Amino acid sequence: MLCTNYIYSFYPTDTAGRCTLSNNDSIIKEEILKINTHLLEIKRKADQHQQENENIINTLHKHDSLIMVLQDEQNHLGHFANTKHAKIAQLEKTLEINAQKNGMYFIIIASITAFVLLLMLVLIYCILKKQTKIISHQDHSGMLKLANDITIMERNLLSMDSNMRGYKQLNRSIKNLKKSLAENGYEISNLMGQPYNDGLVLTIVNFIIDKNLPAGESYISKIFVPQVLYQGEMIQAAQVEITMNK
Repeated sequence: MLCTNYIYSFYPTDTAGRCTLSNNDSIIKEEILKINTHLLEIKRKADQHQQENENIINTLHKHDSLIMVLQDEQNHLGHFANTKHAKIAQLEKTLEINAQKNGMYFIIIASITAFVLLLMLVLIYCILKKQTKIISHQDHSGMLKLANDITIMERNLLSMDSNMRGYKQLNRSIKNLKKSLAENGYEISNLMGQPYNDGLVLTIVNFIIDKNLPAGESYISKIFVPQVLYQGEMIQAAQVEITMNK
């Protein structure tokens, strides 16, 4: 099979330009493409639905029954999003097993695809909730999951050579995901490399002793869970590793 599709151009080929991925890997990639196509169709339908709701919103106070219909539709879309997320998680698990044979680059591409799909689901769900004005409380769980995934991607980035193929693509994806978080009022605090002091609100998971540091100096050397702010207020404390010299 020749690697003429742009998706396969990132994967190993032989001298004749044929993909050396297994059939199972190809099937998984095709499933991801199908899911992406479905999500684009959902986005198109959501845009169409937004236009139709403009007239409905103007008369919501006279038609309580219409609000119930919109709420039922929202619940259905939320259930659909959860179902798709579960399927994506299952595909990620399968890709992780196969990635042990195909190397680090395979893991990075699969992670980027899954995170982008998850972001699309979260953004579509937030748009529909805003349109129907049925938000009873702020649920941060989806955005916190995304922030944690971004931190994992950043740790992978730190372990890569900047000249490695896929480094620039991963770095660009991280910036785009952070921009999407910021547009929704969320911010990941930049704690990496910052000096540590007792006034910081965080959880220390591990200590590393480095005698090359000046005595008494310490800094944050690894972030396991990021500190996340929503509209300037902290909604998740960081979990970090501290490197120090007593």
